[in-house]
Amino acid sequence: MKGRFQDNFEFVQWFKKFYDANYVPGQEYDAAAARGYEPLGGGAASSGPAKKPSPAGGSTRPTMKAPASVSASRTAPANKPGMS
Repeated sequence: MKGRFQDNFEFVQWFKKFYDANYVPGQEYDAAAARGYEPLGGGAASSGPAKKPSPAGGSTRPTMKAPASVSASRTAPANKPGMS
């Protein structure tokens, strides 16, 4: 991938302004808090933000079961007469 000098220079200028506007000296960055304690990875989508892990290391993740109405709505539709 080739980059033109002007494009790269404009990006660096923008990034410097962004950094200067958002950097808070002396404040440690907490990535988990910034993402609302959502787990990392490409797993299944969750129904809401995950809870902060307990200090004892125990699992705070609730078990999720699909309601019966969801299972019934996922069944294949009945074939109509005359349709193949």
